[in-house]
Amino acid sequence: MKCDVYFLWPAVDHATVLDDMPRNPAIKDLRHVPDALVRRVDRDKQSKSPLTTIVGTPVYKQMTACKINTVRMLVELSDIDASARR
Repeated sequence: MKCDVYFLWPAVDHATVLDDMPRNPAIKDLRHVPDALVRRVDRDKQSKSPLTTIVGTPVYKQMTACKINTVRMLVELSDIDASARR
């Protein structure tokens, strides 16, 4: 399984953003959470994901993609930084 997080700019961060995304529920899970989209796809089905078709679209231009391990590291660093300020 592979997970990615797509951080959304405020202009596209709304509940209907999923309507603008190509989806195939048979091969992946795509969820909207505040400020981001979270995608889960089995690695053997990753090449069949239609998400690559959004490249160049207005939504794609207003998001930043990160792998889940990068997000975990950023959370850990922000926790360390927050505790150091106390």
